[in-house]
Amino acid sequence: MYEDLTDVWDAFQGLSACRTCGLGPNPIGWDQMLAWFEIHGIEDADVRDTYCRLIMVMDRVFLDHAAEAVKNGG
Repeated sequence: MYEDLTDVWDAFQGLSACRTCGLGPNPIGWDQMLAWFEIHGIEDADVRDTYCRLIMVMDRVFLDHAAEAVKNGG
C-alpha cells in the first residue's frame, strides 16, 4: 500500500467496524465519516473530500465482496 494512503485505510477500517447491519453490512454513513473527522481533528474541506471519495470507493468494493460471498453461500 502507498504510505500516503495509510491514514485513509486506517479511517476506513475504523469506520467499517462501526457500520450497521441488516441482512448484510450497510454502507458507511456520512454522519459516521463526519464524526470521524471531528474526532481526529480533520477540518480542511479538501482533505475531507479526498477521504470521503476514497472511503466510498473502498466501501463499495467491500460491499460488493460481501454481496458476492452471500451469493456464493459463504
